[in-house]
Amino acid sequence: MFNDGNYGSSQIKVTQKFNQQLRYRFSEKAQVLEVVTGIRFTKYILNLGKKYLDEINKYKSEFAVLTEKCSNVEFCIENEQICIYVQNENFNDKNISFSDLSKCPEFLNYNTGLPFAIGKDFEGNNIIADLRKLSHLLCVGFVGSSIFDVMANMILSFSSKYSPSELKFMLIEPKNYTLKKLDAFENLPHLLGSTVFKEDNEILDAFSDVIAEINRRADYLSEMGAPTIESYNNCEAVLKGKLSKMPYVVIIVNKFENVISINKSKIERFVQILTSKAKSCGFNLVIGTEKATEDVLTNIVIKHIHSKLFFKTKHVSPKYVTILPEADLLFSQGDMYLLPFGEKIPQRIQCAHINYGSCQSYVDNLISKYQRKK
Repeated sequence: MFNDGNYGSSQIKVTQKFNQQLRYRFSEKAQVLEVVTGIRFTKYILNLGKKYLDEINKYKSEFAVLTEKCSNVEFCIENEQICIYVQNENFNDKNISFSDLSKCPEFLNYNTGLPFAIGKDFEGNNIIADLRKLSHLLCVGFVGSSIFDVMANMILSFSSKYSPSELKFMLIEPKNYTLKKLDAFENLPHLLGSTVFKEDNEILDAFSDVIAEINRRADYLSEMGAPTIESYNNCEAVLKGKLSKMPYVVIIVNKFENVISINKSKIERFVQILTSKAKSCGFNLVIGTEKATEDVLTNIVIKHIHSKLFFKTKHVSPKYVTILPEADLLFSQGDMYLLPFGEKIPQRIQCAHINYGSCQSYVDNLISKYQRKK
């Protein structure tokens, strides 16, 4: 039973209005059972089961009018019950910044793998993801989402943890994309080729070089009796400096819909080969796209990139319902789901914000840092 004594005045008013609407539309017993307040949303848990979901969705606009300042609302199923998500009136996505998150103990004390400060969960807990555990990651973000913030958070997180000799980036963003945001990292000391690959031929050649290096590393690790890059880098010969440490390589591809259009069969083949044995050799692939369509997220791409990170989508075709579950229920401004490989329930996260100018400042600081060490 909802207890007025545990919640704020605005939540009490909204709950009372919701209860009136629920009883009018459903039955005298329909009501809000519990109210949970998060950093971005207030969640109203109903005593209605999922069989009512389609029906209650018809009245979304009516419930929105009942909230403070006619907020956006969404309905979803949690623990077999319908929940109404209402955006908090004072929410500002810029209040959750990468700068703050990168200084939190959870990130600073994470000293294995490839950790990146991704954002905060519903309750406001800091979320640190590990790309090595995610393996390869598909990011789907549409106009108004924060897909650049995710990629920037990765690049800056990894760069702060590893030196250019310990980690390399290959950044790909095709020239026919107007907003070339990865240009912010053009002079990053960790960058392979000292540039962002943009031209069609450059991109194809870069993928070919990656495959050749993966094959070389696989043969070398086999000769050394090391099943993974981690086992090799932690062997006695490397730790004593007798053998060189093998750097991680993170490949980030923005606007994949444009990349795959260069040569679909070749790009699919690269993805297939790269992901099949890349992780053990220290390679991780991150693909970002605005289009969750069958010509972009082909069967080969979906089959080989297992972890998903996705923002709100306007329409999810039946093919992608299991790949991007509940993507249509997300809000804009950094509201996202992370679905790691092997997990069935995605984790809802508010993405940490960073702007283009801040990225350039971070890169300038890194350049100065490593120039001083030379």
